[in-house]
Amino acid sequence: MIEEMHKQQLMEYAEEVLQPLLAEDIAIMDTKTNEDGDTNIWLVEMEDGEEYWLLEGAYPMNIYKKSGILNNAGRAFEVHLQFIENMDNKEETMDRFQMINL
Repeated sequence: MIEEMHKQQLMEYAEEVLQPLLAEDIAIMDTKTNEDGDTNIWLVEMEDGEEYWLLEGAYPMNIYKKSGILNNAGRAFEVHLQFIENMDNKEETMDRFQMINL
């Protein structure tokens, strides 16, 4: 029961991000563990037949379209880690406008 509620919440998140599409199905595909904790990798199928990786857990939740280099769960996790790292670096780096106003 709790697992079904969790799946429904994840599907609603996918629908919110990918609107106006509706999610048709979701399945857990893998769980990756690193020094930051566990990340669950879900495969979400939308009503148009497109598939997306939904990653949730140790990092902010995010969705990536399943295609090309993101054709498997492991690669989606690697890209997600790189995205998080890039966001952290971006926050640490001030642009020229910020430096002028110091």
